[in-house]
Formats: sequence, C-alpha cells, structure tokens
Amino acid sequence: MSNPISVILRFKKQVLDSTLLAQRYFVLGIAIQKGFRYLLTPLIIHYYGATVYANYALFFSIVQITALLTSLSVPSANIVYWYQYRDKQAYIGSLLILLGSLGGGLSVIAGFVLYFQVPFSAAEMSPVLFVSLCIIFSLIINLNPISFDLLRILFLQRGFLIINILGLVLFVFFLLGGSNLGGGLTLLILIYIVVMSLQTAYAFSMSKLHSLGCFARKRFWAFARKVLRFSVPLLIYALFVLSTQTVNKWIVRAYFDQGVFTQYIVDFEAALAVLLVTLVISTYNFPVICKLLYKEDWSGLWKNSLEHYMLSVGASFFVGITYYFYMTLGGVHLSSNYWVLAVAFTLSNLFSVNSTMIQAQRRSSWLVILVGLSIGLLWLFFIIASKAGLIQWVCWLYVVYFAMIAAISTINVRSTIKADL
Repeated sequence: MSNPISVILRFKKQVLDSTLLAQRYFVLGIAIQKGFRYLLTPLIIHYYGATVYANYALFFSIVQITALLTSLSVPSANIVYWYQYRDKQAYIGSLLILLGSLGGGLSVIAGFVLYFQVPFSAAEMSPVLFVSLCIIFSLIINLNPISFDLLRILFLQRGFLIINILGLVLFVFFLLGGSNLGGGLTLLILIYIVVMSLQTAYAFSMSKLHSLGCFARKRFWAFARKVLRFSVPLLIYALFVLSTQTVNKWIVRAYFDQGVFTQYIVDFEAALAVLLVTLVISTYNFPVICKLLYKEDWSGLWKNSLEHYMLSVGASFFVGITYYFYMTLGGVHLSSNYWVLAVAFTLSNLFSVNSTMIQAQRRSSWLVILVGLSIGLLWLFFIIASKAGLIQWVCWLYVVYFAMIAAISTINVRSTIKADL
C-alpha cells in the first residue's frame, strides 16, 4: 500500500503542476459552469424565496429526465467519436441531425405524457406552459454539452472560460431584473432558458465550425447506429444515477408538508455542491485512464484510483465545509441534514471514480446491474421512512446507499485489475 503522504505529493507534482496548469482555463470554466447555480443560491432564495427555489428544483428534475430520454444519451458520444472522423463539419452536422431527429420525435411523445401527468398545480403553472417550458429547456440542455465539448475538444480554453463568465454575468443581470418584476417560478425558468440559449449559440459560433455538413446517407446511418450502440446502453445507467437526484424530491413532497419539503430541498441542493469535485476530476482523469488501459498498465490504473480516492475525499470535505459557511453568510439556513447529505455525496464521489474506471474498461452492464439493484432497495426504504415521517432517516439512507455501492465497486475494480496483473 502506498504511503498516503507520498501519494498526495506525487499527485501534486504529476497532476497539479502539469495537467491542471495546462488546462487551468478549462478547470476554471467548468467550475463556473457547474458551480454558478450553487454560487448564486443565496441570491435566488433572497429575491425569489425558498419555496420558489424548491419548486424550481422539482421542475428541473423533470427537465433532466426528459432531456435524457429524448436524446438517448447521444450528447455523451461527442468526445468518444470526435477523433475517429476527419471531416469535423460533417461529423458535428450529422450528430446534430441525429439529436434533432430523436429530440423532435421523442419530445412529442414526452409532451403528451407530461401534459396528462402534470405534476404542478394550476396555481404554480398551467399544463400548456409547463409542457412548453419543459420541452424547450430539455432541448437546450441536450445542445449545450455538445457546444461546450467542441470548445474543449478544439482546446479553445479562453473561449471556454469567457463563455462561462458571460453566462454568470447574464444570469445575475436577469435575476436582479426579474426580482423587480415580482420574481416567480416561471420567470426563474425563463432566465435559465435564455442564458443557456445564448451560451449555446455563442459556443457554436466560437468553435469555428460555421459551415456544417452531413455524411452521405449510407455513412450517416452507419454513423447513427455506431453512436446509438454506445449511447443507448448508457441511458439505463444514466437514468438510475439521475433518479438519485430527482425521484427523492417527489417522494418527500408527497409525504411531508411544505416547510419540511422546502428545507429538505435547500439542504439537498446545497449538499450537491460536493459533486463538483467529481466533475473537475473527470475533466482530465478519463483520458488518463483510457491511456493506461491502452498500455495495459494495471498497476498504474490502481495507483491512479488510490490517488483520486484521497483527492476526492479531501476535496469533498473542503467543498462541503466551505459551502456551508458561504450559505450561512448568505443568510440561508442549512439544517443538520445538510452534513448527512454532504457525507453521502462524498461517498458518491468515490463511486464516481470507480464508475469512470469501469466504463473505461467497457463493463457498463456490470454498473447497470449494481446500481439498478441498489436503487430498488433505496427507494423501497425511502418510501417506508417517508411514510413514517422520518426525514432524518431519509437522508441517512443516502449515506448507506452510496457507502454500499462505493465499497462494492472498489472491490470489483481492485479484483479486476489484480486479475490482469
């Protein structure tokens, strides 16, 4: 077993001095892109109220699921297949046509389902407005990562940083302007839609791929089958993972009063800030893992895992503690459940390190089975705890769930690598 101190020092020399410094604009851009909603949470709650914030979290959970189902995870294929095609204009054009075709057809189906199963009351939002905003938002969410991936793949670091700073500034501007109009859930949703639309359009313009083409018919269908063979199996796994951040909100809303629900959402969304650690790590670690796998450097893979386990835990605790004081200074009350959920998402970060390794080894089916069985048990006990009115148990169930899958996946990664040594 490596000495923890020497591992950290090696990581600092190898990664912090090279990878992070070389990609400093990307790392900062991702921190702003993924972290600005956490950064501005006190501002949103101050001007719009905790209830509106909680209802927005509910709405966005539906948007996330709709976006995933209507895209069949196609945006996730961008970085994987970028280097396999020399004609970048035709590649991006074909990817957008595939995404548009799926999104157009599946959005109609999703719209009908959402219209007849509207989870918001008429006082919060009309059915037609709810469906319209949900579909528009989901389409933008599917386009946004492709535009941002283009900047990352083309290594347009400063452009990537600029567009995220621009989005942050625009969001604050519209947020403050909207508060003068009385605020409200619909207005908050529109602000997010407008800002993300401008960011997406600007990112495509900066990518210098103005004249997009498309592959010939036969090649396009071969391309589409290849992309879908990669993305569709990930859909089930992605839905399982996404459900841990969405389904719980609806269960709590169904079994608890508005006050408990609102406080739970504030605590839960604040604790999610810990997951920023995973997003930053995955920015550079996935290519490193793929390279080690290509070289069949199994000992290097295990060392990589150990380094990122320790980095993930240390950074997660730092982010959790820092964000608590930030929210407190911003006038937002966080209950003791925040700390329970922060520990749960720290364990989630450990699992994410393992899942990245397992996906790189192309063993996604194993992940689907593990997470699927675990999720089933989680929701069973979650409903039992909610019916009993035990909100603390609801939060502790997350700790048990993530501890279990983190431990099982760590053993699996270690045993797999050991077998190949």
